[in-house]
Amino acid sequence: MEYSIKKIAELACLDIDPVHYEEFAADFDEIVEMMSELPEYGCNDHIPEPMELRDDAAGNTGCAEELSKNAPEFVNGCFTVPRTVEY
Repeated sequence: MEYSIKKIAELACLDIDPVHYEEFAADFDEIVEMMSELPEYGCNDHIPEPMELRDDAAGNTGCAEELSKNAPEFVNGCFTVPRTVEY
């Protein structure tokens, strides 16, 4: 398979030292080989039913006191965090 390690690194925003290009190429070849062994599904192939998920239910678990122990600051029943955006 023809590919350029430098181009792959650019596309994936990876900072790979040229000294490690051969090592990366070997790893990349292994990944491509593993992917080629995966089964292919066509448009009409049967795909198994997805797993059933439980219904989410919001509720008060009564553990606010326990959670507040780990918070640096807890005001009026809410976690507070430092401001991250300056106006």
